[in-house]
Amino acid sequence: IAPRDCNKCVYVSSLSPGTEYYIRAKSMNERGWSDYSNSIAEIPRGIPSAPENVIVTAISGTCLEVAFDPPLYDYLVSSYVIQWDNNESFTNAESDSSSCSSIGFGSCAISQSSPPP
Repeated sequence: IAPRDCNKCVYVSSLSPGTEYYIRAKSMNERGWSDYSNSIAEIPRGIPSAPENVIVTAISGTCLEVAFDPPLYDYLVSSYVIQWDNNESFTNAESDSSSCSSIGFGSCAISQSSPPP
């Protein structure tokens, strides 16, 4: 929290991710305290952790099924990326030619509104 010029910034920490918090402020001078400002709401956000419990099952000689649990705080995840490659460093999957339909390697984005992988 900070005035726009941030001369005296105050950081509110130790909050729970995904919990909506309401913030308001008031000021004081030699004559007394002002009323509180209108409150505003904000949700602490961060980069989500990686998906958990990734399981890969061979469905056939040419198909693998990938399943996973969302990160601990999945409420903010908007999409996932699934990559596959025959190179452990994922060099091919990271290339510009990689897509959901490339052969032998790929990189595919799945929106949160899509069915689970």
